[in-house]
Amino acid sequence: MLKSKNLFKIGMFFTLLFSVTAYGFSATFNAHLEKLYLISEGKIEAPELRDSLLKSVSPSGVLPMEVHVYGKGNHNAVTALGGNILMRRGNYFTAFIPTSNLGAFKEEKSIEFMHAGGEVKTLLNNAGNYISLNQSYYGGYRGNGVIIGIIDTGIDLAHPDFLNENGLTRIYSVWDQASTEGSAPEGFDYGTLWTKRDIDNGVATQEDVYLHGTHVAGIAAGNGAASNGKYRGVSPEANIIVVKTDLSSIGYTLDAIDYIFYTANRLGLPAVINISLGTQDGNHKANDPFNAIADYIVDYYENKGRIIVWAAGNDGHLPFHTTNTIIADEICEVELDYNNGSFHIKFFYKNNEFIPVSVKRGASTIIPFTTQPTSSGSGAYMQMGNYADTGDKYVYIRISDFAGDWRVEFDGSSANSDIKLFGYVLVQDKDKISGFKNPVYDGTICTTASQSKAIAVGAMVTRPAYTNSQQFLQTDNRLTNENIAYFSSRGPTADNQQKPEVSAPGSFIISALSKDASPETKFIINNYYAALQGTSMAAPVVAGFVAQMLEKEPNLTVEEVRERLIYHVRGNQYKTNPGMWDSSFGYGIVDAMKLMEYDAETQTFDVVIKNNVLNTSSQTDNRYSLIFRSNHSQINKTLRVGIFDLRGNAIRPFEEKTIYGIEAEKYEWDGTDIFGKKVPAGVYNVTVQMDNNTTTYPVLVVY
Repeated sequence: MLKSKNLFKIGMFFTLLFSVTAYGFSATFNAHLEKLYLISEGKIEAPELRDSLLKSVSPSGVLPMEVHVYGKGNHNAVTALGGNILMRRGNYFTAFIPTSNLGAFKEEKSIEFMHAGGEVKTLLNNAGNYISLNQSYYGGYRGNGVIIGIIDTGIDLAHPDFLNENGLTRIYSVWDQASTEGSAPEGFDYGTLWTKRDIDNGVATQEDVYLHGTHVAGIAAGNGAASNGKYRGVSPEANIIVVKTDLSSIGYTLDAIDYIFYTANRLGLPAVINISLGTQDGNHKANDPFNAIADYIVDYYENKGRIIVWAAGNDGHLPFHTTNTIIADEICEVELDYNNGSFHIKFFYKNNEFIPVSVKRGASTIIPFTTQPTSSGSGAYMQMGNYADTGDKYVYIRISDFAGDWRVEFDGSSANSDIKLFGYVLVQDKDKISGFKNPVYDGTICTTASQSKAIAVGAMVTRPAYTNSQQFLQTDNRLTNENIAYFSSRGPTADNQQKPEVSAPGSFIISALSKDASPETKFIINNYYAALQGTSMAAPVVAGFVAQMLEKEPNLTVEEVRERLIYHVRGNQYKTNPGMWDSSFGYGIVDAMKLMEYDAETQTFDVVIKNNVLNTSSQTDNRYSLIFRSNHSQINKTLRVGIFDLRGNAIRPFEEKTIYGIEAEKYEWDGTDIFGKKVPAGVYNVTVQMDNNTTTYPVLVVY
């Protein structure tokens, strides 16, 4: 058995310092796994080159014993070669495999593809009133009976915004994927699962030192307890499940998605998962291996009440994307502006054969035309291969050491027809912006947000400035109120999906601050809250709204959620055509009021029942409550609610109320009749009437 708890980080950063050398490539492995293979099989002979590559995949400089992968193919073959299957859904799987046996995995014909996940990054960079959040709250939609899953950097377990009035946590569980302190969830053998009981008893040690996960969770599901409701989240009564994931590999996220949906199935509750993480490492299509597996997991759980919401990305203003055309019998040039530091790019194209590629710096040819993975002593490394079973080819290039003008050339002489080329920057140092000389800002959406059976969210501006705890005004002059945020990644995807679907507030959103984190002072509002911006903040707004939709209609599919979101968007002076898609706003801005006005076709009345077994002798079960939530079709009508015995005798005659707006009306019964006398034990009916519609809800009285 592999010791799967001994996790390690799969990096993307390496330097090649030697003369041009070519290596074979695999149709099974992706670029990251290929690097591990070259090292483990001793195919890098020069010690300096080997050490550089090794340092890039293992910060300790020691070859890891195992690697987390996701793939497609024969599970039994993976096990037979020493792998440890974790999640298995259809032909897809995640697993830990021994690094020492990568050569055998590479040659195994029954494994269609196997990828080691690339690095994933968090997407940070008067919203409530703008999106009608108060109307939603007072309309009674608060995420009750719905799970909001947060896959992120963790959560502050003690933050008041995640506690009930009795001081107990609303967090059902936390899976810390990197922890070795306790037992893993069922079906997995890595990480530590902390339950609600562990959290309430104070034995859970999970922390959020990065702040990001706590802030995101507060937006989606915080109850605002530490601010008297001022900084309340969208669905403050939702159940919360958190997976603290390892940011070194996007592959761990697949295990997290499966765990949350599996738990929701076991509890019999609908679930929406918010993922404010992303990567540009992929083909930006629905058939990307990661996206295909995520889609399969949604379908595995019957695509009913199982929704994923992704942040679109924060690269909308950066030169990180380009498109071009490889014209048959011509040279296609892609110019780069390299400013030192780590610079990694990847190109994708669809063709039966590999197109020869060269790398040049100024007038010098660093890597001549080739169709083989190649390293150079002049600051360049190139690798190419088939991108899993997508039909795409990829070219991965890493440039280092020599700042200035570079270019990548594709020789179209072997092409039978023109070929569409997509290029993406995967990694560059934050203080040394490098990119394409002729960038295309449409299409900067993260590859993860290109998942078909999910919702992608862009960020708009509702707060261009704020005052921090030191009473200093913090501003970002690049923000224009009510416009799309400059950083918000744009669509469409490379396969022309119209994503992001919607946009939501994502500029300087004030939400929960983790006590475990040490953010810059300028972001701190007070001891419990911080202001952050990014599509990371916009996504949980939508995830919270989806929780309200699932509260009303628990079996909604992702297609139905998408339809409702699109149909109930709003516009403004910058988004003048709501309902029509554009690359920045999507179809428009989410609006809680419009979502609430939607009439669920499956029910005449939207009613929530609490405690339909009434024990008047109990201190906890001594009150029955019925919450009636109105929609726009019921405004100005009369609502009548009464309690009757099974013979039709009135125990509590009808109370009448006129519905004047979108609201929630609560009725309570303590088990007494109109004279205040306790009724006999037995079954009683609570009857709701409006116009010609009557619905009866039974309640059992016991002593």
